[in-house]
Amino acid sequence: MNTCKIVELEDGSNAFVVQVDGVEQFRIHFPSSVIRNFFVVPLGYLLLFQCRSAILKEKGNLVLVSPAGEILWWAERLKSDDCYVEVKVQNDEVVAYDGTNECFLDITTGKIKQINFVK
Repeated sequence: MNTCKIVELEDGSNAFVVQVDGVEQFRIHFPSSVIRNFFVVPLGYLLLFQCRSAILKEKGNLVLVSPAGEILWWAERLKSDDCYVEVKVQNDEVVAYDGTNECFLDITTGKIKQINFVK
């Protein structure tokens, strides 16, 4: 049986851990970054980091990780300093909200397919 969880680390950050039958398969951790939430999707695991995480400046704050623990993509952003504050997964589609826009992301690439202004 697969289990997924976010575990707290001593430095105040956290890690995403996947276990199969109680044996750890992989762990994802970025220093000075905090994972807010995760979603199990057909291609693996979607991780949403807090907006103040260190990884945000370089990569963004939404990443898809394969079942083997490999990073498949970082979500495209409208601007390089944007961060997603809310994410929904519906019908194999990722909808990420950045505070002003809903961005519909291609689940296989992380690229923005559609943008809806909602503010």
